[in-house]
This record gives sequence, C-alpha cells and structure tokens, in this order.
Amino acid sequence: MRKQQALGILAAAALLAGGFFFINRQETKETLRVNSTSSCMMQMYALDEQNTLIPLSIPCEEKDHMKKRLQQLVAKMSKKQGEGLLPVFAKDTKLEDAVLVDQTLTLQFNEAFLNYEKEHELRVLEAIAWLGTQFEGVAQVQIAIGDDTLQTMPNGTPIPAVLNRKIGINNFLTSTSALHDSDAMTVFYTKEVMDKTFYVPKTKRVSANLSDVDAYIDAILADVSVNSSLKQPLAQEKVKTTAASVMRENVLQVHLDNRILAEDQTAKKQAYETLILSLCMLDHVEQVQVLVDDVAVTLHGMNDRSCLAAELIYNEIE
Repeated sequence: MRKQQALGILAAAALLAGGFFFINRQETKETLRVNSTSSCMMQMYALDEQNTLIPLSIPCEEKDHMKKRLQQLVAKMSKKQGEGLLPVFAKDTKLEDAVLVDQTLTLQFNEAFLNYEKEHELRVLEAIAWLGTQFEGVAQVQIAIGDDTLQTMPNGTPIPAVLNRKIGINNFLTSTSALHDSDAMTVFYTKEVMDKTFYVPKTKRVSANLSDVDAYIDAILADVSVNSSLKQPLAQEKVKTTAASVMRENVLQVHLDNRILAEDQTAKKQAYETLILSLCMLDHVEQVQVLVDDVAVTLHGMNDRSCLAAELIYNEIE
C-alpha cells in the first residue's frame, strides 16, 4: 500500500460486505488508532455545516476492485453520513465508470453530479482529488460527464491540468483561479462536530518552498488557524523543537521539548496525533519518531518504536 493510500487511510472508505452501514446513526471510534490487524481501510469524505471536508475511515472488502470501491464511495458520499455530516455530492450522483490509464484515473459521473450546491464546488473538487489518489497506481484524476472530460467545474472553478492532492484540502474560502500558483502545506487540526472530535486536514498556501523539513516542522508548530472552529493542539501547547530533525531510510526523527508530554510522561494525545498526521503528509515520510531529551515518546510512554504512517487510521466510523 503506497503512502497516499495510507494517508488517506490515514483516511478511508468503502463498504462492508453487506451494504451501506451508516445513514443516520454512527458510532465514532478512537479518533486515531494503529491498524494492528492490517485490515482493509479506505477513505471517504463528508461536509459539515461550515463547508469543511471531514475525512472518514471505514472498512473495505479486499476482493473488491478499484472501480467497485469508488462506485460505493461515491454512493456513500451522496448521502448524509450522520448527524452533522452532510453529503459532498448531489443526490443521485453515480459513478458510471472509472478507468486508469498511465496513472491517470478518469472518473465518469452521471449528470446528477452537476447538481451540487454552488458554494460546495471547491470542496467537491478537492474531495475528488483526494478520493481518487488514495488508490495504488493513481497519480492524478480527471473528471468526466459522459464522454466529456471537464476542464473547469460547472460554476467556473478551473481544474488543474494535474489534479491530485497538491490542490490541497479545506484551503480556500471561495473559488480561485490560482489553485496551483503557490506551494501547499497541509496541517491537521481537531474539530468538534455534534460533540464528536474529528481530525481535519487543512492546506495553507505558502509563497516559500518549504522543502526544508525543519522549516516545515516549525511552520506546523507555529500554525494557528484563522478558522475559529478548528483547534491546533500543538500551538495551544506551545510545543517547540529542540534540535534539527533527522531523516533516515524514510524514518523522520523529530526532537521536541517536554511540552509535548503529559504529567505521566506520555505524549499529549491530540498534540501528538495532529503532529504525526501532519508530518505523514510529507513526501517520503513512512515513519515518524518523536523524541524528548533523545528518548522516544508515544501515547503509551517511553519506548523506541516509531509511528508507521501506513498503520494509522483516523476518524473511523461504523
């Protein structure tokens, strides 16, 4: 399973063998957990009432091919997902075909796709990009209605020539003609939706190229969202780095001060988990290890086990 799929496992979606699981009643499990059973998990998305995309993780059937999974995902994302979680796609939206050629996935929708709310257009575009690129071998996505491949969305938002996760997520308040004119930094926050906590990614557009890992980490730690509905536990805890990070064989070691620790010397849950999820968005990062005074820390105390991106599952629902 490649990193983008894991990160959206880090996200997730598809259906359980018998049918749709969650229309009006949903049980939210641990906000983030490690997939110790290697079960098949996939990513889908819902909207909340503030037009924020919420990633959701649910199990999938290993035997189902990509087209079937995507059709199931689109069907789910066209329905309300529970209290406070609204559909991304318009009612009766169907995925008629999904064709992968040379790492380009073309998603062919029926005409009901065009009926989404105008103010949701950018979120629909982001959701499609992140939905399709979670699959192995998919580098970019195209959107088609019947035989016509879209160059712009129905209400005028340009579709980037290369539509993938670089478009970002939850990163614009309104449509823009410059979706790809700046670099993207995706940071995870927490958000309360109907008294449930979800981890939510939000992409900031930055003018500088944050190719330096330490600059990226410092930017994450210093980030404070302008959206009052999103909380940034790392900024609230005022966590700082104490030494340069180290990348060895796709394992990123991050040195932090003891503000990341609770009184029992375990990591503070939301600060630690938002950091792990944010760092796993970096290219080539497969594992993250957090160290305080050169000792690795986790939610369970002091040990030397790094956190493997491919094992992480967040916002899991039934």
